Amino acid sequence: RLVQVELLVPYSSGDVLDTLHTQAADLQRKDRADGVRISAKLPRPVAARLERFEVPVASREAERAAAEAAA
Repeated sequence: RLVQVELLVPYSSGDVLDTLHTQAADLQRKDRADGVRISAKLPRPVAARLERFEVPVASREAERAAAEAAA
């Protein structure tokens, strides 16, 4: 079973980025100054291992609101 995740992975965690590119479905990547923002579907065990990179829901909502205001 796949679960949707929103992650912010530091550039120094190349091994994590490699895992995401091989394990994820529907991966969307956005390079930012503070790391790589990833939206993807992952197998539940992989998502659990990468929990420390998860973007809090409040941060996601604030980013969406800012994007809508800028549009």
